[in-house]
Amino acid sequence: MYSVNEFVFSSQLGRKWMRCNFLVNLNDCDGLSLDGLQPFTRARKTKVTNNLKNTLLVSITVMGFLSDWPFIGLLAGIPLIYELLKPTSSSLGADTRVQPRWSSLLNDKGWWMRAALPIYLLHQFEEHGYDFLGRRYAFRAYFCKNLGFEDIEACPLTPLVILFVNGSLVWITGLAARVNIQNARSFYGFTLINGLTHVLPAIFAGPRYNPGLVTTLILFFPGAFFALRALGGAKRGIAAGVVCHIVLMGSMKLAAKGLIPEGALCGVQVLDTLLLLAL
Repeated sequence: MYSVNEFVFSSQLGRKWMRCNFLVNLNDCDGLSLDGLQPFTRARKTKVTNNLKNTLLVSITVMGFLSDWPFIGLLAGIPLIYELLKPTSSSLGADTRVQPRWSSLLNDKGWWMRAALPIYLLHQFEEHGYDFLGRRYAFRAYFCKNLGFEDIEACPLTPLVILFVNGSLVWITGLAARVNIQNARSFYGFTLINGLTHVLPAIFAGPRYNPGLVTTLILFFPGAFFALRALGGAKRGIAAGVVCHIVLMGSMKLAAKGLIPEGALCGVQVLDTLLLLAL
């Protein structure tokens, strides 16, 4: 039996709950129990006492968000994608016609600034939603294996760290890229370097598919190329992407050696976000 506080604050128990309820791994439901609750069965039948209902609701919501945020991001990105695709109206003499903008978009700085975040939201879904092999939340297992961890629970790339990496480095910087051209350059530089971390392993390992590879090839590489050409400052943007990836991967390597705990690793991602915004 676990106490309520142990359930709420234990990262290990939280991840076990998430796998049971959100990653559909019924083996993790066995033996998962709380004070005032009967152990989970295969049918996930529970008897919840009234004084624990609110605690459970909050805990379930938090743990669900740790795995379901790619779906939330994709839904939130639909208006952003529509904004990019909708045509504009222009007046031609006495007629008002809809003029397609596709011929001029490649050099439209504002369009590429607005496109930065939606492009990455689609990539995040392939990594952490469903990949092109139909696997759910597949990037974590792939990345941890490359770090040398056969046991995913021993890997420093926890669901919380994944959320901090994607929520801060991508969402915050992507929103800033909509209004600041230098942030947009750095964002696309980061995007380009991130794409290389998918393509190079795919080449050297086979070739072999990895979660995020398809959106890298059809969105990241052409998007970064045309965006940086339109925005200018490609060298500085790419340099910013390199520096921030060094911080990102370096912190993961240190965490893999047990030198950085989970909380500190999350903090490093926030600092890396501030660095990307400053470069």
